[in-house]
Amino acid sequence: MCFRVFQKLKKRGLALKSYGLLSIFCISFLVVSCSTDKENQDILVARKSIVTVNNSSKEQVDYSNAKKAVESALASVPDSVEAMCLKEILSLHSESSWTKDIDRWKSTIIVVQKMLSPLETGLQQLQVVEDPDSDQLDLLDLLIHSRNSVYSLIAYGLSDLFSGGIDNGGNVKIDSSILRSLLEAQRCYNYQAKRLAFETINQFGMRVKTQLLDILSMPISPEVRQYAISHLANLADESLVETYTQILANKQESNQVLYSTVVALEKIGSKKVIPALKAATRSNSAIVRMHAAKLVHRLNSSTAVVDLMYLLADSDSYVKSTAISALNRIGQPAMPNLVQTLDQNGENIVGSSFGEHQFIANAFIDNTRTANRRSAVQRSTLQILGDLKIENTVKILIQLLANDELKASARNALIKMGGKVVPQLIQTCQDMDASVSVRVESARALLSMGDLRATEPLIDLLLDLNTPKEIQGISAQFMGNTLSRGKDLRAVKALGYALELDDSTAIQAASALGKLKIKDNGLVNKQLIRIAENTRGARDAVRKATIDAIGELGLTEAIQPLLRLSLSDTTSLEIRKSSVLALGKIENNVSDSSSVIAMLWGLSTRFDDPNKLRRHMKRKYKTYARLSESVDKLGVEWLPNSEHFRKPQYESWGKIKPVPSLIRSEIAVTLGKIGKKVEKTAIGQNIVAELIGSLHHKTGDERATVRANSAASLGVIGENRGNQKEQIVKALTQALEEDRQGLVRQAAATALGKVDKSERVTKVLVKALNEDEFESTRTNVVKALATFGQATSADQELVKVLKKGIGSFEDDEKEVASIQSAVMDALVQDGVDKTALELSKANDSSAANADTWVKWAIISTLGRLKNPNGFAAVLKETRNANYRIRKTAVSLIGNFNNRDAVDRLLEIANSSNESKTIRANAIRSLGKLRYEGSVGKILEILQANDVETEIKEASIFALQSMKIRRAVTPILSLINDMQSPSGLRLAGVKAIGFLGDSSDESVVNTLSSIFQNETGEIYETAISVIGKVGLVQFSDDFLSIVTDRGATPNARQNAALSLSEFGIAKTSLLLEERLIDSTEYFIETDIDLVRRNYTWEAFVNAAQSFELSDKIDEWMMRRIDDSWESSKIRDYSILALGRSKSKSSANKLGDLLKNNNLSAILAIGRSGKKEFLPLLIEKMGTNQDKAIRRKSIEAVGLLGDNKSLPNLISLLDDTDAEIRQDVINALSNIKDPSVISSLANRISIEEQASVKAVLVVALANLGATQSVSSIIESLLQTKNADLYFQVAQSLYQITGNSHGYGWE
Repeated sequence: MCFRVFQKLKKRGLALKSYGLLSIFCISFLVVSCSTDKENQDILVARKSIVTVNNSSKEQVDYSNAKKAVESALASVPDSVEAMCLKEILSLHSESSWTKDIDRWKSTIIVVQKMLSPLETGLQQLQVVEDPDSDQLDLLDLLIHSRNSVYSLIAYGLSDLFSGGIDNGGNVKIDSSILRSLLEAQRCYNYQAKRLAFETINQFGMRVKTQLLDILSMPISPEVRQYAISHLANLADESLVETYTQILANKQESNQVLYSTVVALEKIGSKKVIPALKAATRSNSAIVRMHAAKLVHRLNSSTAVVDLMYLLADSDSYVKSTAISALNRIGQPAMPNLVQTLDQNGENIVGSSFGEHQFIANAFIDNTRTANRRSAVQRSTLQILGDLKIENTVKILIQLLANDELKASARNALIKMGGKVVPQLIQTCQDMDASVSVRVESARALLSMGDLRATEPLIDLLLDLNTPKEIQGISAQFMGNTLSRGKDLRAVKALGYALELDDSTAIQAASALGKLKIKDNGLVNKQLIRIAENTRGARDAVRKATIDAIGELGLTEAIQPLLRLSLSDTTSLEIRKSSVLALGKIENNVSDSSSVIAMLWGLSTRFDDPNKLRRHMKRKYKTYARLSESVDKLGVEWLPNSEHFRKPQYESWGKIKPVPSLIRSEIAVTLGKIGKKVEKTAIGQNIVAELIGSLHHKTGDERATVRANSAASLGVIGENRGNQKEQIVKALTQALEEDRQGLVRQAAATALGKVDKSERVTKVLVKALNEDEFESTRTNVVKALATFGQATSADQELVKVLKKGIGSFEDDEKEVASIQSAVMDALVQDGVDKTALELSKANDSSAANADTWVKWAIISTLGRLKNPNGFAAVLKETRNANYRIRKTAVSLIGNFNNRDAVDRLLEIANSSNESKTIRANAIRSLGKLRYEGSVGKILEILQANDVETEIKEASIFALQSMKIRRAVTPILSLINDMQSPSGLRLAGVKAIGFLGDSSDESVVNTLSSIFQNETGEIYETAISVIGKVGLVQFSDDFLSIVTDRGATPNARQNAALSLSEFGIAKTSLLLEERLIDSTEYFIETDIDLVRRNYTWEAFVNAAQSFELSDKIDEWMMRRIDDSWESSKIRDYSILALGRSKSKSSANKLGDLLKNNNLSAILAIGRSGKKEFLPLLIEKMGTNQDKAIRRKSIEAVGLLGDNKSLPNLISLLDDTDAEIRQDVINALSNIKDPSVISSLANRISIEEQASVKAVLVVALANLGATQSVSSIIESLLQTKNADLYFQVAQSLYQITGNSHGYGWE
């Protein structure tokens, strides 16, 4: 073997430069490895004996067996380096202990290190071999184990030697050779040896600083250098910065050493490390550059701006993004360098050579790469300028809109700047002297920003013949995106005009008209219909856009044109498809359908193949005459003189043309929409019959897409539980069981779930779930079963699937991941007591115990269900050995609101052996349960220096949820430490909003600093927190923010809401102006496609704290009555109107109240208009809808009139728990102490914990005395965590006893 490896090494050129080294290597190889199997076994026995002794828990260790094993190894291999070294070290151990003679240790270690020298050389030689073979890898492994064996033993011995640490004189009993051996031991695989070596060095602290520096000057391995620097890092010694700087400046240094050096700088954490960080930014290691930039970001040092600028040229995206974040943090001081970079086209960063910035050397391969890298630098610069939102750079950014390479970045920067640049962008768009490209890009920026101040100017540009067509198209798109109607509906007229412009603009105009949904302009409507039928003068793309708009507008006058387009053989497929879709939207919103017969006829054609179609039509109609007669009855108004829209003439069977499957498919969908409205009529029955016929797997439509859509439509119709339900169920069942196409089966499964939720259908679906090969079918079956409720076996069957576990498509005994995910969601969606019991039972099954995924899935589902029946199972699994299961159980146990979990959670939080994530989850769950016994421990964790960020964030959450004001000081400390991770600081700021006090100067100073010096989310959050804490001194600043259209939407919203907390009178005038300013009215679409206006809504919410003048009445009433507005906008308009004290506003609210408008009920309650009290009391009655009752009870409470007390008290016995809660809250708001006895008596009667919690809070708020406290105190025996916390809070309010929370 030795000769074979020798030859391989020689062939690979390992010894070309130094035969001497190769000789040494071969000697070490011969000594250590070239032996018989028996001899190798002796070495292994020796190692094992030593490890056994080292791992012994006995106080006195006995190495006698180890010494015998070493002697045996030496007898077999007399020149074994490892055995010789072990013998030397073991000579320092007597019968029961290691020698305490430091000199003997030192001389022995020097001898051992000399013995190991050939071995180390061999290691170094092997480690640089490119593409080593298996023999070389085996040898490398042998050498490493030999070295580790020796240094592990040294670590154990030295650990014992230095267990006394420092002698009485304070002198360190350790020198460089000994220290180096301990650093070598940190390379070992043996965790115990690594730990002992680390702890032995670490105990000496600053006293080994000189020796560590000496070692760094030696020719040692990168790993040892890394460990030496790590120990120096723990000293956090600023005097070492120069050393670190030299290391970082060394281009030959290894990446691991460089990285450890940056970590050392991070531990120092002061701005004195900046010179070293500047050197680190020039490192050839990307990870070093990135972490250097991160640390600069934390330290916020403007002196490093130039170095950060060079990182904008970095090809590593992570480095570049970190540098961008750092420059953003530095802010204004970086401005000159950023502007200079744009002025010099990036040449100040990427010049003629890379110089000392070797990491950008690849930018100089050729001129193209150099130019590209300069552009990349400029793009990053523009990104930063956009983030910084510095107003005096706007002109530069607008100029760069003319630069083809940079215009997109310049535009994005302008967009980020927000409302402050809108006037200049509008002006640029209107500037005839500006270049077209600059004007176009400015318009695009306005389009992205959606600021309604641009509405009228863009309408003017759209109507101007001299406007470039690109801007006209953008202007049209702006109207649609922002739903801008313009003054006196000018936008609609302008868009009608734009329909006749170039194709691109016409398409945008049609789309905008569809989005606006304003159909009052008859001329524009006719224009749309004319273009849709214009087969000669308009391109299909324009026609399609107008047809789509017609559908969105619901133009009933377009039904006949759309029918003609849908059935015309000469019209393109896309136009026909759009026409059918439009018909569906129109017919879905009218009382009578005039297109059904034509659609039924189209669906009945069944085939794309002409021959099959002819045979089908022959069977159906027998003669041409009957076929022609059926066409006459379609109700289509054909145009005899039109080339494309004449009535079809079927003179022979051969002239019949198919209705394409794409059209039949859309017809099937449209018939479902219409059929849902008319299912009980004759037309409805015909629709169902035709859809059933189309669905049949043998005699139905030949295309699976048509059959699938037919199944889906039957599901839509069948949801009404009509008189054809049985036929529909039968047809869908047959399709699910017999159709060969998975597409059809999956649609049938979904439809069945909608039509019939019986046990009969459950069995059909379960069969498909177990047998269907099509994954999407099984997924849809699961989703259908999710809605079946507890009356069927659906949940039991789903749990059976969960117990199968996850497998591949080929594994019939398992189920694929996507299905199992759907099963878990389904069980949560429909789960109650029965579901939780099934899952808990499954958790103890053999399937769960044999498959960790199954158990994890069960626990995860139970945790999401939050049902009490699942608590015991989840609590048990907090002790599971599997990390994932344990982590999930710990994170979800808090969802059960059960205090029986607190002991286990506290045990986990206290465990240093548990993972940081699980400890953090335990603390977060303790926070959810608000366990008073955890307060001290969590405070301790929060204040500790060596606790991970994840755990600290969880601690902040927990203390915040328990309202522990003692946490304010440590939280402020974390916020003020600029090295704290941004997420941790943000969590701290949010917590101060709940715990801080305006009288606390440290709170004021911290929030003031953030508000004045920081940007982004933490700045926006600080605005909100300042309002919650009540720092009224910021009111003028916040008034400015609200009026500043350049401020971010979140900043403006938070400022307005904070002003409402302050209650400053002049705020009402400002809010009035904002509420009636039409340009504030920026409309967004939320996830449910409901039109929203979040900033405006925030202004309405803020206004609820003030009385407003009748100045707002006309504007609000206009929006309330405008059917075009979304329900959300109209609701907020009603709430705003409620703040007006005018008679007209009262009359309007009264009318809305009569119509049971929920927002009007709430607005009246907030308004104090007591004249509406009788009607509100009436609406509290049991004969009303629950939502009306609840809102009326709330309003009565807000009115605060004790005349309503008898009516409210009578509802305390209501069977609905939510109604009882509302009544108690209303009584609390009225603040009449006379109801205290009535409420106190309810405590023993009430069964619902949630209602009891509201009861005790109300009693405390009403001023209950200590005579009631004993009744409340009895509730402290509850296991319900929410109830316990509310009881404790109420008792503290009444008696001053916080029951363990420490609020005193």
